[in-house]
Amino acid sequence: MHLIAFANWTSAVAIWLVVGVCFERVAGVRSPLHRLNTPSRGKLITGLVTLLSSGAALTFYNHVSHHCFIKSFCNATQIMAVCLDVNLDVWPNNRTNISPPALRTYVAATRAANAVLVVFLPMILLVVLNLMLLYYVKKRSFFVYATLGKVSARVRKAGEVALPFVNTLFRRHSDQVCGADS
Repeated sequence: MHLIAFANWTSAVAIWLVVGVCFERVAGVRSPLHRLNTPSRGKLITGLVTLLSSGAALTFYNHVSHHCFIKSFCNATQIMAVCLDVNLDVWPNNRTNISPPALRTYVAATRAANAVLVVFLPMILLVVLNLMLLYYVKKRSFFVYATLGKVSARVRKAGEVALPFVNTLFRRHSDQVCGADS
């Protein structure tokens, strides 16, 4: 059970790191010339410790969510274990659940918080951030394409030699496939 808890903890930390990277990408694409403030070493360490400890707090219930019964057979050469969830009201063979009510409440509450804060909320944030990223990239590429077309037209209108790379370097894929000249 402890390896599962460790895996869930690292997964929770990783998903929030991915959300942070995606947020930084959106900020960089939205305003590329704007300088982002680099956090100081203390703020960076504080942020990482907060992320690691909150991930640990959200996934700690995995260490106590099951009660394992271990029995050995054949002079302790064979070991059999059965792990039961502490939130079950009645265990198999009509056994009474010996887990304290406070532990049962803690496990139920942290399972719900883990589902919301480690699965659903990051997933929604990633969808929104990626949609924002696509929007800003598309907006910026159309702006660059339109600006280069206007510059090339002005150069041709003035009678100067047109820059050959302006028409081909930043062409949209659909223009290149259709063979349309700009």
